[in-house]
Amino acid sequence: MLLTMGPDEANPYDNPLDNPLDPNFWMRQWARAEKQAQATVNRAFLKADRWDKLSKDLSKRWNVSQKDPMREGMLMLLKEKGILREGVKILDLGCGTGRFAIPFAQAGARVTAVDVSEGMLGCLKEDIPAEAASRITPLLVDWQSADLDQLGFRSAFDLSFAHMTPAVSDPENFLKFLSTSRQWCVLAAWSGKRRQNTVEEVWQQLTGKELDHRWGNITFAFNLLYSMGYRPSVDFRHYEYESMVDPETEADLLFDLFHGYLEGDEGDEGSVRQRILSLLQGMATHEGKINKILSGCIGRMIWRVDLPEGDGF
Repeated sequence: MLLTMGPDEANPYDNPLDNPLDPNFWMRQWARAEKQAQATVNRAFLKADRWDKLSKDLSKRWNVSQKDPMREGMLMLLKEKGILREGVKILDLGCGTGRFAIPFAQAGARVTAVDVSEGMLGCLKEDIPAEAASRITPLLVDWQSADLDQLGFRSAFDLSFAHMTPAVSDPENFLKFLSTSRQWCVLAAWSGKRRQNTVEEVWQQLTGKELDHRWGNITFAFNLLYSMGYRPSVDFRHYEYESMVDPETEADLLFDLFHGYLEGDEGDEGSVRQRILSLLQGMATHEGKINKILSGCIGRMIWRVDLPEGDGF
């Protein structure tokens, strides 16, 4: 995390480009890290069709009828702070299948639910309870090319909310997100390395190398905000999720990640997928399923937009 000097201390940085108290410093650092990440298999996480393929599974996993400690903790925090209340206007960026948009609406909020995936929004529309339907507006939007003024989003929301979405994985799109709020913002994102056994083991077998893990952006976001005068509150918690998956389905997802990064896979998509499938089948249990494990640390950050230089709460 960024540590700053007191107001009366001299600035030891002769070169302003190297001054971590300058927001531009963190924008450059974050943009450089994201550019490196997008030169690897992480590029697939920005593709809408990848999320289309995951939509049915995520709809079942994050359905409001399912136990979800992370969701319940977030809802409790927002209610305790008086943010989630009747009539509050919320932007849910990267809303997915409605993990948060639906309970926000059930609590009386008016929710604009934005996602780049038609599959995700389709599941959201199917899952919205009738009593909450009038309070959710699903919108298909590619955040990278979104025009805030054309959408009417600039300073339009009491709470701008982004939970585990690649839509704000770089400084430009994060600042665009920040510009939508007139009072509160919440960001949840990976902090440090995230691990997934199917991805790591198959990559190791195919290449003989360890996978270059994607690092989260929560620290970059915190430091950028701090240098801009905001004082966000942040906490961290370990996350682990296990599920039994079908090798065929998982092979499609890993092919999306790996194709184009494996030696000799040009023009031979069927062969690449078959190699991936064979390795996954070797990981399957006697029931023909794979125990897929995703784990890592998630940072949760909340701050006020209308009180820069002030307390996060």
